[in-house]
Amino acid sequence: KRVAALGAALLCLCGCASIGSGEESAAAAGAANLQLGSAYLQQGNLPVAKDKLERAVKQAPRDPQVHGLLAMLYQRLGDDKRAESEYRAALSLAPRDPGQLNNYAVFLCGVGRVDEGVSRFQQAARNQLYTTPWAAYTNAGVCLRGAKRDAEAEPLFVRALQVRPDYAEAAVQLA
Repeated sequence: KRVAALGAALLCLCGCASIGSGEESAAAAGAANLQLGSAYLQQGNLPVAKDKLERAVKQAPRDPQVHGLLAMLYQRLGDDKRAESEYRAALSLAPRDPGQLNNYAVFLCGVGRVDEGVSRFQQAARNQLYTTPWAAYTNAGVCLRGAKRDAEAEPLFVRALQVRPDYAEAAVQLA
């Protein structure tokens, strides 16, 4: 009797899972894999994060968050070509997303493309929806400082402190 009851319960569950469109199911699966991939990426479990995020991008190919996290993953794996491709995909889907702009700028600075990175940081900082513009200005200054362009970095630290006077990182960088 238990086996029959279990079988009936599984049939009900399977039937419920198939209700709705295939797109809705794929989007839900993509969202779940995105969350799992993000968690594994934060934990440093890169192989499992890669599996989950690659599944997520197949299930939700138009989600800029999926592409952005894949970009970060590939960046951590040292695959700059794939990282850049995913950053570009994320920005093509959400061109004004300040978080994506900031993350891409970090990548650009990391690979030595300082002017492009600083431009993206400033673009993110000027976005009215960005909740931490002072961080983007500071990041731009740090990027320039890393390229031994201290004179250009200084006004960016000053700008960060104008936006948020108590931002310690900008104050330290300015000193």
